[in-house]
Amino acid sequence: MNERIKNKIIKKINKIQEGKFCAEDIEILLINIREFARKNKYVLLLEFCDFVAHPDRDKGIIHDEIDILYSKFKYCPNIKGDNINYDSIPNDVYNLLFIKAIDQMTDDFFIAKTGKNKEKLKQYIKNNLVKKQGAQFQAKNEETKEELRKIQRICLETTPQIHPLSEHTLFEEIKTCVNDLCSSISYQFDKNQLNKSRSNIIICFLELIQNCNIVLHDGKKGKGYLTVGINNTLYQQDKKIENMNISFSAEIPVEQSFVIFEVVQTGVLIKSNIPNPDSVIIWQNRDRTYGKLTAFELSSKYCN
Repeated sequence: MNERIKNKIIKKINKIQEGKFCAEDIEILLINIREFARKNKYVLLLEFCDFVAHPDRDKGIIHDEIDILYSKFKYCPNIKGDNINYDSIPNDVYNLLFIKAIDQMTDDFFIAKTGKNKEKLKQYIKNNLVKKQGAQFQAKNEETKEELRKIQRICLETTPQIHPLSEHTLFEEIKTCVNDLCSSISYQFDKNQLNKSRSNIIICFLELIQNCNIVLHDGKKGKGYLTVGINNTLYQQDKKIENMNISFSAEIPVEQSFVIFEVVQTGVLIKSNIPNPDSVIIWQNRDRTYGKLTAFELSSKYCN
């Protein structure tokens, strides 16, 4: 790392520790620590570094979570029949449906539903239900096709239980990565000061990834944007709009409609960041308990 990059990093870390920063400062920091994060395998932080470099995502942790859910809806059998040819399942579709989708759930869930934990279920599918044919998988017979259908329905019947990326895991990785980076360039870093700016840092991260396009495995596109919801205890105690929390959500096409779901929930509340919420929220239900945020600069008030 050359002196110019080191000086840029130190300047931005100083601003963060002083609490005088905005999304642009976080963006410049991410650009300059990207290779350090990649080299040292800080995969969660690297996800946001890559968002800065490539806002239209066709890979990565967030992309995968969105593409998995899209695939579960797209290929699940319904009353009209199959939505996939079980005699010719493309490799990427097989990985989404029968590996990654299974990895999103807990062992207890699959033991209760199938009698097998996740690893045993994946091995059972690979060894007993399908056979590899070049770049594709083929169901062994009509009975195994029905077993594959059943597994797909099980995966779709509840929301993902395991999320590799959360506000907590992201912030903990930020602290560890920045601490290691500062040690490598002999710069004193105070984790406690970073903790004080936690909500503001998360807001900046959300601002950087809002309104992105997600290129799905079949070429279709999903959308990522910020939403507000009621998944926090304060709202349950006092049901006011300002007590709703902000999340990063995705919209994916499903047949002739679409599905919206939260990808990364945060504990950041509207009242701390949006002075006039009705002017920037597009409500998605009559009860006004879930809404989409229009694009605006969430973190501009933190700049100094």
